[in-house]
Amino acid sequence: MLKKLRNKLLLVNAVTLSVLMLAAFTTVFVLTRSNALAEVDRKLDQMPVVSLDGSNGPVLFGPGLSANAGTRVPGDPGGQGSALPLDYSASFSAILYEDSQVIAVLTRLNLPEDTYDQAIQNAWSANKETGSLAFEGRVWQYKVTPLNYRQVMFDDQGMHFVRGDDIYQINFLDVTDTMSSLASLLVTFSIASVVMLGLLFAVSFFFANRSIRPIEVSWNKQKQFVADASHELKTPLSIIGANVDVLQANAELTVGSQRKWIDYIRAEIDRMSKLINDLLYLAHSEDSQGNPQRFDLGKLIAEADTAMEVMIYEKGLQFSEDIAPGVYVQADAASIKQAVIILLDNAMKYNMLAGWITISLSKDNGQALVTVRNSGPGIPAADLPRVFDRFYRPDAARSTANGSYGLGLSIACAIIERAGGKISASSADGITEFSFSLRLA
Repeated sequence: MLKKLRNKLLLVNAVTLSVLMLAAFTTVFVLTRSNALAEVDRKLDQMPVVSLDGSNGPVLFGPGLSANAGTRVPGDPGGQGSALPLDYSASFSAILYEDSQVIAVLTRLNLPEDTYDQAIQNAWSANKETGSLAFEGRVWQYKVTPLNYRQVMFDDQGMHFVRGDDIYQINFLDVTDTMSSLASLLVTFSIASVVMLGLLFAVSFFFANRSIRPIEVSWNKQKQFVADASHELKTPLSIIGANVDVLQANAELTVGSQRKWIDYIRAEIDRMSKLINDLLYLAHSEDSQGNPQRFDLGKLIAEADTAMEVMIYEKGLQFSEDIAPGVYVQADAASIKQAVIILLDNAMKYNMLAGWITISLSKDNGQALVTVRNSGPGIPAADLPRVFDRFYRPDAARSTANGSYGLGLSIACAIIERAGGKISASSADGITEFSFSLRLA
């Protein structure tokens, strides 16, 4: 199940990131291509219009230029050169009638005449306002524009007008470098997409595993909890069942004569009740926010000490406390008191003959720090990370001789974490220490 969940997370992450990356690359490429083509169109639109003057031949005619001031076609002995614009690209223009008869060509390029003719005829026969052609190893963008004005023509008979309705101008612009740049950009984005997809898959796999790890830990803890709870409930149930069998086997005896078996049943019922109450309290501690209020933590610890002091001395243990005054926190007071009692009870149960227990309260960097230390056998270093796990007890035999189910420290941990604090444990050189901190109020 967890593997399927991880694969779903991996798929969702990979697909989401891939779509976003491809969308970003596509957007950048489309915008770049659109800007490049818009620049080509701008240059085509700004190319000057050729005028026909029979006496002077084809000349440049456009905004800011007077007739006869431009550049003539190659070979025109009367041509006068004009300065090239700063953003000049290789280009030429042609004027032709609607029947594709070429009237004139304006060019600064030294191309063969049949190349011009072929390019003009191909552009005209495509019957499109704009398009692209390939010739002379280059890519050319062209645009067809109708000349909606009259041209003045001079011949032997004098000046006469030629209507512009059936006259067209085709502008050609070399866009090889632009298209090459776009092609290179597309190849670069394609390679980058493949590489990034691989990296995204690896990153998604890493984060999917990392995301699933807490769920896996929680799932394993839940399974362990069910197994441990079943074990803890199975033992008293087995004892109860065995004692019931004894009672049934001696049904002719009086209740008073079988009081021992009844007491055994009652003791196991009480143990089960305590276990179930602890489980319910643990669930309540994890889910409920309690009743947070501001209180003096020192006074609360003193009350907990008073409740436990008699039992501690009955076990022959020395007890001391070091409580700083005026330490206030904001939390559920009853729950915090329960956590302190649990830590003291734990220190009492896992102690040694003529041992000792100390409890202290101090302020540390804006935190109230409570520490419970005790002598005893200590906790193995390998078991320290598990001391707050449910049903954990250091002894391998899982003995319940001291009445512990291994839920106390889990309950204390849940209480402190719910209050926004931290709890920790350490053990070395025969000294075990449990401490928790809460933010000062």
